[in-house]
Formats: sequence, structure tokens, C-alpha cells
Amino acid sequence: TEADPHAFWEALFEGRILDPALVRLVVSPTTEDAGDGLGYARGVWIDGEDLVLAGGDHGVSAVSRRHRITGTTVTGLANVAVRTFARTRALMDEVLGRSSASEV
Repeated sequence: TEADPHAFWEALFEGRILDPALVRLVVSPTTEDAGDGLGYARGVWIDGEDLVLAGGDHGVSAVSRRHRITGTTVTGLANVAVRTFARTRALMDEVLGRSSASEV
């Protein structure tokens, strides 16, 4: 459910999964933006101020974004072909009042 990624982010940043020093390491960039607007950490994409978990398989996709500063989280789950990544970016922009260049 959409509650699962939200619970994961909370547990991660509250130190219930990893020691806070390891969390800082997990979300530290290892690969800078290669021109697509995204950097990469250790299992987490970095999209500006957002940390992003994304994955899927045939017939399902999931994207969860966590804003580093506010802790705001948005998650999109789909079992149809939709632009889940772009939609969660646009939703985060809307929630935070940022201007969005994303097309949904």
C-alpha cells in the first residue's frame, strides 16, 4: 500500500532501520547528475531536494519521494502504464508550492 513506503521513510530517518550516520551515507550522492536531472546515492535517486525510491516489474510501478528538508513524502503506485515518476514529481511540486516543469 502507499502507507508502506511512507512508513519506510519514517523508520529510516528516525534511526529504526540504520544508525543515523549510515543513513547520511545512504543518501549521500555517489553519482552526480549526468544530464537527466538525477543523481544517485546508495539505492536512492536524488532529484534536487527530493530523495526517490523507484521500482517496478511487469504490470506494476512504484515511486516514493521524500523531501529532504520538510520530510514531506508522496508516493505513486500503479498497475497500468502511467508516468508515475513524473506524476510524483508534479505532486511533490504542488504540495510544496514549487514551480514544476514536469509534464504529467
